[in-house]
Amino acid sequence: MVISETRLQGVSDTYRRIRNTLRFLHGNLHDFDLDKRVKEKELTEIDRYMEIKTQNLQKELIEDYQNYQFHAAFNKIHNFCANDLGGFYLDILKDRLYTCKEGSVARRSSQTILFQILEALVRWVSPILSFTAEETWRLYHKDLESVHLSEWYEDWICSSEGNITESDWLKVLNVRSEVNKVIESSRNNSVIGSALEAEIELLCTSDLQRVLSKFAEELRFVFITSEAKVLPENGEGEETEIEGLKIKISKTQEQKCERCWHYFDVDSHTGDSMNCHRCQDNLKVAGE
Repeated sequence: MVISETRLQGVSDTYRRIRNTLRFLHGNLHDFDLDKRVKEKELTEIDRYMEIKTQNLQKELIEDYQNYQFHAAFNKIHNFCANDLGGFYLDILKDRLYTCKEGSVARRSSQTILFQILEALVRWVSPILSFTAEETWRLYHKDLESVHLSEWYEDWICSSEGNITESDWLKVLNVRSEVNKVIESSRNNSVIGSALEAEIELLCTSDLQRVLSKFAEELRFVFITSEAKVLPENGEGEETEIEGLKIKISKTQEQKCERCWHYFDVDSHTGDSMNCHRCQDNLKVAGE
């Protein structure tokens, strides 16, 4: 058996990633219970996608555990926490969790799926991280038996994909990866300070344009930029590794919202000039 400080540090980092994911999920459910779960038709597209992805991963993990492939199961769980959640879903969700009206459908939609993921994840790790799983379980299941006496989670909400298919999401995730490269390059060259200062133009073929257009206004939240436009190819923009896609980036000249930090058009704005339309709605009326 090979062992070293580097290997031990790697194991420690992997454990912390899973533990911190459990902590984030539980921490953002402090004002949530089962009575506040939304119906399937009320879920946002990204929330629906993540539950379907969680369901599919659980099927793989059950098979791995039944075949005693613990290392394969653990690697898949870590990848899910690090990339699918930490590197994508949770990163995007923070805006909705922290800026939407407390009881809004949009926020409850995200909390519903966070709860579903927590219920599944705590069971997934229980054969490997037994004490961490039990401690997490006791935080929100004080009246139930041990997590080690529970069954796999099956109380799912989603029965099928939404209008945006898994294939569409995979294409958008590839585009997001290219957008992140351009943003990082622009930050290194002092063109922008943060991703929210970026206005993105995606210059692409008609096929890719058709997929990206399904996301409409939500595309800027997926990329975590203040604006994201989908336009036909015109010869401009930076080359990417995706055939038929070029990206043009510029620094926004709009006003920064003091609440959500997105930038908004002041000329078309009414009311409190320090907060964007979206934040004003979330603060004063029904919200999202």
